Amino acid sequence: MEIFMENQASKRKELKYVFELKDYTVFKRIIMENGYRKNHSKNFVNNLYFDKDLSSFNENIEGISERTKYRFRWYDKQEIFLEEKIKKAGIGFKNRRPTGFHRIEDIDLSIYKKLKGLNPVVQNRYLREYFINLKGIRITLDSIIKFKQPNSLRVVNSNLNIMEIKYSIENQPDKKLLNSLNLKLTKYSKYVNGYELICNKYDITKR
Repeated sequence: MEIFMENQASKRKELKYVFELKDYTVFKRIIMENGYRKNHSKNFVNNLYFDKDLSSFNENIEGISERTKYRFRWYDKQEIFLEEKIKKAGIGFKNRRPTGFHRIEDIDLSIYKKLKGLNPVVQNRYLREYFINLKGIRITLDSIIKFKQPNSLRVVNSNLNIMEIKYSIENQPDKKLLNSLNLKLTKYSKYVNGYELICNKYDITKR
């Protein structure tokens, strides 16, 4: 379980769960039956992850308590943001800054000092639905998850869906809902999972 702080201002906890594609409709129904409503319209989320010699990848695999990850995130036809996710002893901070760009192809990576020495490694895209209850506990459901290498046309499809429960440190996770879904808490990274899927699908060492 990780705690994230948006721009080092507000702490939140995140629980991640993986479930099969066929269960999406059932899980969505159970979530809404447990007092959650749609927070806003669903949309497609896009990410481009950066790394150097797979150090971020390996730190995640090894469970290093202090690590940093960089990515560009954007929603269709909206401005692209640079996000820096810092994790220290289970507490995370997410710094977010606008780039002023709306197309990933237009961004000059050399103007971002924090990306110096890093390379774009994995790009992904998924459909996200947003839910919230009266306590402010939020749930997101990610489906149609696709991965590819930057500047490649070959896409790898994930056979999983992801559910994230996000809540403040003052709240507690919804145990009744979790019991209804009967899911096992997991450590899941879209960057790590995407890279592994791409490696298994294509021999990227020959590219």
